[in-house]
Amino acid sequence: MTKMPYDRHGIRDLRGGIGGRRPFEVTADTLELARKAGKLGFNKGQLAKYLSVSDETLRVHAPDHPELLEAYEQGKLDGVEEVAGKLYQNATEPAMGKDGPTGPPGGNVSAQMAYLKQVGDWRDKVQVSGDPNAPLQVHIVLPDNGRVKLPENADE
Repeated sequence: MTKMPYDRHGIRDLRGGIGGRRPFEVTADTLELARKAGKLGFNKGQLAKYLSVSDETLRVHAPDHPELLEAYEQGKLDGVEEVAGKLYQNATEPAMGKDGPTGPPGGNVSAQMAYLKQVGDWRDKVQVSGDPNAPLQVHIVLPDNGRVKLPENADE
């Protein structure tokens, strides 16, 4: 009668081998998945799920496999490069339909603003003016939808 092997916790493996999870291996397919996950904008927790491992497994084994995080980071750069190129194209060229240009020659204004905020360091700024010691008054203006009637003295 042969002895059944035990794992490091003393649990007998009825399959005939040492129990536990499959070993973490980095293959060419794993590297391609990591690059694709980076390109799609996944964070490291999502990368772990995409690779079908736990967050802890990825955290523990990543230092032993620097090529894995390099592929992930390269994928992120590839994604940013691709999206920035499309954004730049949208910002500088008119939209094209099947019958020719459909938009203004200046391009997509929203894309221009997004590009300049990301690349050109543009920021939306809130400017406050007036006496700094006076109480702050906030006026909210809602569109007139005909449902609420304001009292006559509401303008004061």
